[in-house]
Amino acid sequence: MASAFDKYKEFYLKPFTEFLAEIEPMGDFGYPYGLFFSHPLPEYDSSRIKVFYVGRDTNGWGYYEEMMELNRTGNVIGYIADQWPCTTEDMMKWGNRMAFWTIVFKLHIYLNHNVILPRIQDYSDDMKRCLLGIGFGNMNCVEIPDSLRREGCWDSIIQDKYYSFKEKSRRFDRLKDILDLYEPDFVYIFSWTDDYVFLKDIEITEMTEMREDHWRAVYSIKGYRTKLIWTSHPTHFARRITRDIDTVVKYLGETALSL
Repeated sequence: MASAFDKYKEFYLKPFTEFLAEIEPMGDFGYPYGLFFSHPLPEYDSSRIKVFYVGRDTNGWGYYEEMMELNRTGNVIGYIADQWPCTTEDMMKWGNRMAFWTIVFKLHIYLNHNVILPRIQDYSDDMKRCLLGIGFGNMNCVEIPDSLRREGCWDSIIQDKYYSFKEKSRRFDRLKDILDLYEPDFVYIFSWTDDYVFLKDIEITEMTEMREDHWRAVYSIKGYRTKLIWTSHPTHFARRITRDIDTVVKYLGETALSL
């Protein structure tokens, strides 16, 4: 059976190569970053519970010029494969710096070990290895304008070319690809938004009795065993709902385990 990594490389190589050929004539238009591809981490295949955690977009993923240079030198697979490697040491840094990853780490450990520790620094070696089974996704493989404005990049971008680039990239913004490639048990989307492009080509049915606005909306997906749990971004929780991360983790974890 092909590994998740093999499926990932095989699936993206042809469409990504075609995408790069389409955008090559655009040249440098000021967008600084590369494309993000939703992907599982190295231990995903052996995870007891397979979970993808999906955000809105990722700030500063790769470099546009590096991506284009790998295309010119015929090493597109180098860009795709470079998104894969990850170590527990790297991940501990993510969790210590960013609310998104702190909640994801705590939630993944709760789902697999039924415990919530106050600090991720206190995780056992087994728990750290467990984190390498995470699936990492985004609704947008190219950063959206709001993110670029916050980063101070937006005014340096040729915007008509950006929107053309963004529209061409939307072929990669598909939950269906995650479902088909990786067959997760659960997908969490951390973005309380009405952007449904990510859901194209699938049919979802809401479990309306479970809805609590900004906390969760839960869906079954026709033809898949995966359950979709849609919730707010961790930053939104902290600013508007509660700063108690452990309360959020327990709530979202119990939601999945009750299904």
